[in-house]
Amino acid sequence: MSPKLIRFFTTKYFQQIEFDNFTTLSELDYSDNYIRKFGFPDFPYKIRLDRKAKDLEEFKIEICHWLKDDYLEALNSIVNNRKFQNVYKSWLEIPFDYFNIHYTAFSKVSSNGFYFYTPSVIYNTLEKPNERIHNTSIFWWFFRLRDESMNGKLEDLLICFDKEQLNILIEFLIFFGKNQDEINDEIKFINNIIESIILK
Repeated sequence: MSPKLIRFFTTKYFQQIEFDNFTTLSELDYSDNYIRKFGFPDFPYKIRLDRKAKDLEEFKIEICHWLKDDYLEALNSIVNNRKFQNVYKSWLEIPFDYFNIHYTAFSKVSSNGFYFYTPSVIYNTLEKPNERIHNTSIFWWFFRLRDESMNGKLEDLLICFDKEQLNILIEFLIFFGKNQDEINDEIKFINNIIESIILK
């Protein structure tokens, strides 16, 4: 299947997906890479009034590379002492740069989160396939699939996907593996498991 067709069927079969309550890639990325100011992202936050101003300045520096909407939401959640809200209510709203910033969090995102982000990964990658197919963020997404396959837990990760969506995932993985001989065996292994899930 061509990249254009995969994108078309991604929008067709994943169109109803909206944000569900899960920890976002940006929150997971932060908790994995920094000393956790305020206990972020775990809510309620642990704010020490005698350190709030100093901690907030350090927090701003730690997340200064985030995209603007995510950055502002994180700051506002701390200042107003409310739970961080995902700024992307639909997977179609997520820019490719979001994955470039927070890609390591694919290793920890929940099955609901993986379900929400996967169509965006596919759609964004195939917008400029020659430029993006070898991107580090796509490999981290793929590594999560590979690792769960090797651990016998791929079905748990893909629990939210229906059969049409799993077929799109297979087609994308086939395209992803073209001219990447080093991962072809892994892709075949993953796709065999996905096909067995479809047949259940």
